Amino acid sequence: MKRLLAGGAAVALAMGLPCAAGAWAGEGDGTTKPEAGTAAARSRGQAAIEAAVRNGKHLFIFFFKPDNERARNLRPLFDETMQELADEADAIAIDVTDPLEKELVERYRADRVVLSMVSLSPSGQIAHAFVGMFQKEDLKNAFVTPAEERCRKHFQEGRAVLLSAQAGSKEDRDRALAGVNAFKADPGYGHLVDAVELAADDPKEVRLLRKLEIDPKTGQTVTLLLFPPFRIMGRFVGATQKSALAKAMLAALNAGCECGR
Repeated sequence: MKRLLAGGAAVALAMGLPCAAGAWAGEGDGTTKPEAGTAAARSRGQAAIEAAVRNGKHLFIFFFKPDNERARNLRPLFDETMQELADEADAIAIDVTDPLEKELVERYRADRVVLSMVSLSPSGQIAHAFVGMFQKEDLKNAFVTPAEERCRKHFQEGRAVLLSAQAGSKEDRDRALAGVNAFKADPGYGHLVDAVELAADDPKEVRLLRKLEIDPKTGQTVTLLLFPPFRIMGRFVGATQKSALAKAMLAALNAGCECGR
């Protein structure tokens, strides 16, 4: 049974060996692994993470044990899907028993489960993680957009998010931000929320806009009050007012939403 793990753990990055963008770095490719302790010995997984960050791509890591039947059955699905997504993501398979990958395996707790798959955002943060079975659509949906990642960061810091999908003229956009800026400047509310802005027609944000049911062709700015995990507690079209945002915030807090920790 699929189980989504908590995301957003930051990955420590360092300088490493280059890996071609779009590469599929699977095990069993005919190369000889260097012995631990030699100059060339290092984590293939860490090198792949560093390369994906440099290239601004997602990275999908398939953790497996060589003798696990479920992993063998899922591997072809993983390989096929990653080939389809090669323009958007790099991929690598990691044997959890490989001593060179011990730190990486422990970092993602892959040693505690039979099988897991982790997708990392272009900044190296966890986007999604699965334990157990997954389908092709799960992998295709295991991406995050730049704005989505910023929202997650604010959620992890204990704050709600006022997300503005901006559209229309500059004057219209300014009116849509007026209430947001006033709300943020209010000492009674500012510590509870962060603001995230994006262009409603930004092609990089299509996945997030679809999730939040915002039409990229909207002629007006859409502002959402979001609580984790992307729970919409207020939707405002066009100009915003601090009083309306405050009313939505109080309603969310009274409904049990938490922020400002």
